[in-house]
Amino acid sequence: MVDSRLAVARRVLEETEQNLGIRSVRSDDGLHNAYAVPSYLAAVFPQGISRGSVVEVSGSLSLCAFLAGIAAQQGAWIACLGMPTWSCDLAILSGISLEKCALVPHVSHFPAQVLSALVEGFDVVIAPSNLVPYSQQRILTRKVRTRSGLFLSLGNWAGSVHQIHSQITYVSGTLLRKHRYIAEIGPISHLEYKISSWQGSTNIKLTGSGWSCA
Repeated sequence: MVDSRLAVARRVLEETEQNLGIRSVRSDDGLHNAYAVPSYLAAVFPQGISRGSVVEVSGSLSLCAFLAGIAAQQGAWIACLGMPTWSCDLAILSGISLEKCALVPHVSHFPAQVLSALVEGFDVVIAPSNLVPYSQQRILTRKVRTRSGLFLSLGNWAGSVHQIHSQITYVSGTLLRKHRYIAEIGPISHLEYKISSWQGSTNIKLTGSGWSCA
């Protein structure tokens, strides 16, 4: 009787996840849950975005906002350090509530200590890798794991478990001027990216409605 009820419960959960377009997953070691991802990201994050991990992101700061937004929509608090070009508009489009997001655009003294404090207090932290020397990166990686946090590094980071690369494949917006070899585009209304990891790749897009499958 118990087994049959468990089977029914699992089937209902799977049907609900399919209807919502998400995947409910746990990391392989069973110690940390993973952030569920939209179904179109399954090729890149087949086990979800693991808590207690470092994810290297290359090619686009926007992808950091996208991944942080996935976690934010599941209750995570976000901190962004050392990125003066971070856009609050992009954060909102990515599903990040500004009430649950701390922005520290510049850090001139003791960046490793500042980053460590943010890892201590926030669920997801975003920062460029060149803020911290390689020797200190490993110490912070261990803290991220201990705290079951998520660190999104823009650039290479010691001890990362995922490397995600993004490439812009399409841009559209208001055409301001067109030269012989280049078109100058004003406010961008549509961006498409190809994102990939060693596990697979997919295409996503950013419009005025937010992120979705391209």
